[in-house]
Amino acid sequence: MRADFEAFFRQIDTNHDGVIDGLETAAYEETVAPEILPRLTQMQAREVRPETPDGELPQRGGARREGREPRRLAQAPPRRGQAGFDGAPEFSLLNVSEPVSSADQNFDGKVSLQEYLAAADRRFAALDVDKQGFLTLDTLPQTPQQIVVEGKKARR
Repeated sequence: MRADFEAFFRQIDTNHDGVIDGLETAAYEETVAPEILPRLTQMQAREVRPETPDGELPQRGGARREGREPRRLAQAPPRRGQAGFDGAPEFSLLNVSEPVSSADQNFDGKVSLQEYLAAADRRFAALDVDKQGFLTLDTLPQTPQQIVVEGKKARR
């Protein structure tokens, strides 16, 4: 797991300065994993305009686009009786909404390789509930997205 984290760190650290900064994190979130972005930020800034009193978004130049619904602000889909997920937790084994930037332990806005490997260790420990020192598919939890697609499976 540490080797995978280190390889991924080197992929995200595009300027190879030994840290992942905010620009590199944003590039990763936008190009590699846009589905982890909160739904509101997935919209391009040019699409977000104030709503009119009837709840519609005004069109550029005041003209309505012919035959198309007005654009609305993005919202997370409602889920009855379930906790809502936004960002990475929907696709993740752990409830970590920002898997890269949350590794920043000293809150300097940058993630060093040491911080990222420490996050790998913490996440491994959280997944290794039986303290075996290794992980198998049978012992890993399902992601919320897997539960939606495959249904809830009993842990072995």
